[in-house]
Amino acid sequence: MSTVKGGNTFAGVPIGVLVLNAKYPLIPGNVANAKSYQFPVCFQVVDLPTRWWFELNEEKYQIFIQAAKKLENKGVKAIICGCGLFVTWQERAAEDLSIPIFTSPLLLVPMISKMIGTKQKVGILTAAGKRLYEGNFLTASGIDSNVSFVIGGIDTCSEFLDVIRYQKKPEMNVTLFEKQVVTVAETMLKENPDIGVFLLECSDIPPFSNAIVAATGKPVFDFISAAHMIYASLEPPTY
Repeated sequence: MSTVKGGNTFAGVPIGVLVLNAKYPLIPGNVANAKSYQFPVCFQVVDLPTRWWFELNEEKYQIFIQAAKKLENKGVKAIICGCGLFVTWQERAAEDLSIPIFTSPLLLVPMISKMIGTKQKVGILTAAGKRLYEGNFLTASGIDSNVSFVIGGIDTCSEFLDVIRYQKKPEMNVTLFEKQVVTVAETMLKENPDIGVFLLECSDIPPFSNAIVAATGKPVFDFISAAHMIYASLEPPTY
């Protein structure tokens, strides 16, 4: 006879998702859209401004970790995040929680680099642009001199700036945004023909992973593919 122990607020949702308090359109493929997943998720808002990472401090970390602990207390088995720049707190958050936390696809870069070898680069598409070099975003991800990579910023895309970053427009032209993101990827590949794979740091651009693959012929890793990998580790199939 099997037994089941109670104690959680609810059950059956293995993945918790920390999302920013965003007001812009969250289309399927976005980390904050439940339709992005092939399994149920539990969302928890982290009450930080959209550009929270422009100035890091202890108060912001406490807001972040308290939101993570709310998910942990609800009974989720692992946490993913809705902003790849939360990686700055990866090591500390992992120590403060008793369940795994995956703050950013940037954590995959060292692994991906090993997969493609030293003669090829990882093309990182990020909302931070060149700011990704600042602070400890790269070092916190395990990205060091052994990793060959190049950065492309979607902060050059007008639809990203107008709809997401500055929220000047209430509606997103998805076709235009996709075209702009793909153009960034194509330009990166033209300037760096040795790119072997793309990695999407930002949670707003996985909706266009398929279009990037179609345009460049390169594999793409993002938040959603990582979330499904984590889910498979928690709920492996029965063979």
